[in-house]
Amino acid sequence: MKSLFPFDSSVVSQIRAELGIKKVSQASIRQMVQLVDKLQRHFKVQFIRTEMGVPGFASPQIGVEAEIEALRSGVSSVYPPIQGIEIFKNELSRFAKLFMNIDIKPSGCIPTAGAMQASAVTFLVANRRDRQKDTTLLIDPGFPVQKRQLGVFGMKYESFDIYDYRGEKLREKLESYLKKGNISSFLYSNPNNPSWICFTEKEL
Repeated sequence: MKSLFPFDSSVVSQIRAELGIKKVSQASIRQMVQLVDKLQRHFKVQFIRTEMGVPGFASPQIGVEAEIEALRSGVSSVYPPIQGIEIFKNELSRFAKLFMNIDIKPSGCIPTAGAMQASAVTFLVANRRDRQKDTTLLIDPGFPVQKRQLGVFGMKYESFDIYDYRGEKLREKLESYLKKGNISSFLYSNPNNPSWICFTEKEL
């Protein structure tokens, strides 16, 4: 039976071995970047690059125009208000209602400059509000630097890879951590970067 895999698997296996990748599902983001770089050069094909959260798609025109208009209005000459930009806070509240059916007041929505800033602020709040709950549960794959952030803050974390815990297995795995009583927060990227899998409605 002819393989559906478009490349010579022996070449892929050789490159994986060179990079120390035992299981692709457990490769780091850095290893995935190197793997795809080498595959592109060897097979002379272009991949859609999603491993760093940069799909490479053209920016939508509406976003380009909005950014131009914002620059023309002078936003680059002043810092944003310390309490956050009102339209962003309102839209975050609206997003939570439309996509998760959760009511969150705009005043409780904090726009950030991305997941790294957001996670740092969240760690500082969540891991200090209850002395008994001082540990973040990181559901991998995720950003290794977030584990580094927790280390810099002197905070604790535990982690597991989602790959082997889909469906009902996820419930059991989460409960095994929660029953310890020390988990302050979960951190998981959905849709997941770098694997681009999504939780099902049941898993969420």
